[in-house]
Amino acid sequence: LAGDRFALHADVYLAGAPTAAPVTTPSEATPAEATPPEATPPEAGVLKAATLATFRNGVLVAERAVALAPGRNRVSVEVTEEAAGEFRYDVAVTLPGDEEARNDRAGVDVVVGSAPGVLLVSEAGVWADLFAGALAAQGLDVTASPPSALPADPAALAAHGAVVLANVPAAALGTGQQVALEAAVRDLGVPLLLLGGENAFGPGGYYETPLERLSPTSSLVPREAPELAIAFVLDRSNSMRQYAGDQVRLDIAKAAAISAHELLPEGARSALIVFDSTARTLVPLGPAADDAAFRAAITELDPRGGTNLYPALVAAYDELADAGAATAHVIVMSDGLSQPGDFPGILAALRGRGVTVSTIAIGPEADAEQLREVARLGGGAFHASRDFAALPRIMTHEVLLQSGELTAEADAAPAWADRRAPFLRAWPDELPPVAGYVPTSLKPDARLHLSVTDEKGETMPLLASWRHGAGEVVAFTAHAAGPWTAAWLAEGGYAGMWAHLVRQLATAPVEAAPAVRLTRDGDELRVEASSGAVVLELPDGTTRRLDALQVAPGAYLATAYLTQVGTYRVSAGDAAARLHVPYLARLDRSRADPARLTAVARASGGAVVADLAAVGPVSAWRWHRAPAWPAATLAALALLLLELTLRYAPDLLPRLSVRRKDGRS
Repeated sequence: LAGDRFALHADVYLAGAPTAAPVTTPSEATPAEATPPEATPPEAGVLKAATLATFRNGVLVAERAVALAPGRNRVSVEVTEEAAGEFRYDVAVTLPGDEEARNDRAGVDVVVGSAPGVLLVSEAGVWADLFAGALAAQGLDVTASPPSALPADPAALAAHGAVVLANVPAAALGTGQQVALEAAVRDLGVPLLLLGGENAFGPGGYYETPLERLSPTSSLVPREAPELAIAFVLDRSNSMRQYAGDQVRLDIAKAAAISAHELLPEGARSALIVFDSTARTLVPLGPAADDAAFRAAITELDPRGGTNLYPALVAAYDELADAGAATAHVIVMSDGLSQPGDFPGILAALRGRGVTVSTIAIGPEADAEQLREVARLGGGAFHASRDFAALPRIMTHEVLLQSGELTAEADAAPAWADRRAPFLRAWPDELPPVAGYVPTSLKPDARLHLSVTDEKGETMPLLASWRHGAGEVVAFTAHAAGPWTAAWLAEGGYAGMWAHLVRQLATAPVEAAPAVRLTRDGDELRVEASSGAVVLELPDGTTRRLDALQVAPGAYLATAYLTQVGTYRVSAGDAAARLHVPYLARLDRSRADPARLTAVARASGGAVVADLAAVGPVSAWRWHRAPAWPAATLAALALLLLELTLRYAPDLLPRLSVRRKDGRS
């Protein structure tokens, strides 16, 4: 990518004279952090001094001394391109006393892409600006967006190289936005980076949402919860018989309550109260482990009557006032306007008994102001959404909030579990402690990269990844930039490591078979393509169509012989690929197999000639396989002409002789 350092790797074989094997990079230039320079230990022998020169579009850009040993030597060169485009890089080796220079140079055509566009979604703030600035300073094209502006169209999201959600709560995104994001990742391969904080993962209400499905970590974590008593208060008025999409409102509320009830920790107690014009306690306060009774009671509900919340709060008081639990809580859900009542009085009574009340205003007709006031007086949280599809998320989030601490704010040292992923190669071996994180659990198919240990000695994910459909998803459960990672911000490589991770995600290829694949075996070029219209362009600019054999549905195979030095280009339909040939196979010393040649010589009664000078110069002539029909046709035509000549020549000669005599007489 433009602005990146990337590495060119060349294998140099030393056997009396060096042979530079083809220089390699991926089809598009890879940042040097992803493919660090490496040096292969010499196989054996005495080192010889040589000079390694690097050329860009034919111009010398770097030169250095290297030491080579007999056998294979890997040398690497780091280069940087500031702008996108196509570039030709060559690596040449010069060794004193080398008599064969034609195989001392190899090259590769490098395609440098533009910096990927990154959509950074976060609430406005200093930390968000700092993270965006760090990525931009590393050459990434960052577009900052508030959650409300996240496109609800997968195709619009696919226009970005990657999407980053930085400490974004699920409530800040509509259901349509979350569904579109999941589709973009799953179906279109859009990479996603989920960054933690007090508003993400569990505390961000991800459970029962597309964000939870996308994440390689789960918000459900075994934890010691305080003794909990909770009452679910549900509106069953006539308005709940209306449809929200293709489901009845009350059916959505039932399913949400069941899901939330299943999340209650061991030892919790629960009650179920419903209200219309009056209130009714369907399940008195009892062990929440009796999930079957709760499910059976709520399944029987049907919509009826008006909306009167006050008697339901009185019923909740009757259930929880003497519960004696460390945490007692009421969750109220309503979609309408309640009749009047002494709400301040009953809420004060509940608060006097240590009971808190949270409310959920769901749907466009809900009295949000009244429910907001109930939550304020009840010391709980107020949730509002016009979208009934958000109800399961809201209700389960309320239960999780009551079930224990959803964040861990204590110093924890990160430990590497697996750092083989390409997006982690710029991350240091040791990282400073984090001052906080969101406890999560690793999903079965996810890969754990970094972990921390909680106060009880349990391992918690800090950095994890997995593949969701076609797209890669990475989750970091602490702040990327914030109080929890303040020590990281002081590190010199902070911006580079995060930019590298995002860049690698944004440029990672979707796992699919390439449209054109070129492989070389000696002087034979093998073309695998998804189209049978295979056209080969030779280094001298001439083109010819190759005969492609269909080997499977949508798969074709063609071969050609390499007769020129330079870059070969192959197109098949709309796809194309290229291969650079620095020299022909007869000059490639790395292909020699001494053991096999010795065996052949012995089996045939011959001998191995070690000194090539003894047999003279290598001839430029060589065997070449070609179609036989042109030569056979020419031979047949020549034989036909000869046969006609022999047949008619004896008759023509006497006639010519007679005419001459007649002419003279």
